[in-house]
Amino acid sequence: MAVIAITRRGVPLHTPDGINVHIFALSDELISSGHDVYVLSDVFSDIDLIKKFFSPQNLPSLICLTDRKSLSKYQTLIVWLSKGQRILREILPDLIIVNGAVPFSKDLADRSCFVSHDLEKRKIIGSDFLRILYKRKVYLRASSIVATCSELRDSLSEELSVDKDKIKVIPTCFDTRKYHYYRFEERENAILHIGTVFYKNPKLTIQAFSNLENLLEHLDLKLYITGNVTEELLNFVNNLKDYIKNRIVFLGLVDENNFKKLLAQVKIVSVPSTYTTPVASPTAIEALLSGTPVVASYGISKDVIIDGINGFMCPLSPEEFAEKFKRIMSDKNLWERMSSNALTISRDRFGAHNIAKKYLELILLNPTRR
Repeated sequence: MAVIAITRRGVPLHTPDGINVHIFALSDELISSGHDVYVLSDVFSDIDLIKKFFSPQNLPSLICLTDRKSLSKYQTLIVWLSKGQRILREILPDLIIVNGAVPFSKDLADRSCFVSHDLEKRKIIGSDFLRILYKRKVYLRASSIVATCSELRDSLSEELSVDKDKIKVIPTCFDTRKYHYYRFEERENAILHIGTVFYKNPKLTIQAFSNLENLLEHLDLKLYITGNVTEELLNFVNNLKDYIKNRIVFLGLVDENNFKKLLAQVKIVSVPSTYTTPVASPTAIEALLSGTPVVASYGISKDVIIDGINGFMCPLSPEEFAEKFKRIMSDKNLWERMSSNALTISRDRFGAHNIAKKYLELILLNPTRR
């Protein structure tokens, strides 16, 4: 059996984001298969919150390199180059799955696969040139490079100046057993938007919902929004007509069990997210795993949303989103067809069992494995 280390840089492991969902679904599956798994973070991570947001059946060995809640870019590098590398050498893993570029020395880089989840610019020393130079130096030392979708692989190959055939596509990982499914009649006439940070585009979903005036009362339609509620967003909603804003419900942060139920209780999930290069959006994937059709922007990978099959892709236009909402809400046969496709495709592509096998295959390809 193998020893696997999974690293997360700069973000607490208890943050309920897509990368951490991926990490704990993958570690859970690897442990179930008999492997030893260590998950390392450079900042403090609360184990109780990890259990609350991710509910792993098998908790990996968790290692926090510091007790700090946040670190600067320079502090992060220093921590990984000193304490992080020392601990990894003590663990001596067969494979290190790296989420966030870290300049490991050759002995650790030879055991590492670097995973790219997106290409959003997170500048190093204030220069995009230096960011790319740093990334090339770090990624090209690794034994494997992984992108979570095909568009990301193609763009990453250009950024790193490496043949795209040298970058493996391994999708984001999910425990499909945790997701609920309800039939059309059992669901509420509701749309769900997940996340309130700017690139999640909550205002666009709200504007699109507002354009459904003729359906609001006829279907008793509601819009649910999860995530931290900002004053700006509240003010935006408060400027709407009363009969619209009274149908918009802010849920705040939702724990894992209630979130999974919510995904299966609504009829549509709206994902108008903006990304430089299309990504394998965990938000969209989790909706599909619940059999819920998704209306998404072109910022979401075609590996996830197949237009007209398990959802719709459209430009960042409230009118376009509203039109797609209306089509799905008004056509039960269309919803049922998309829902069935969503379940079948997502369970095969993103299930933890299949994804874990793909990562374990990287060990066999690595000539330096111990």
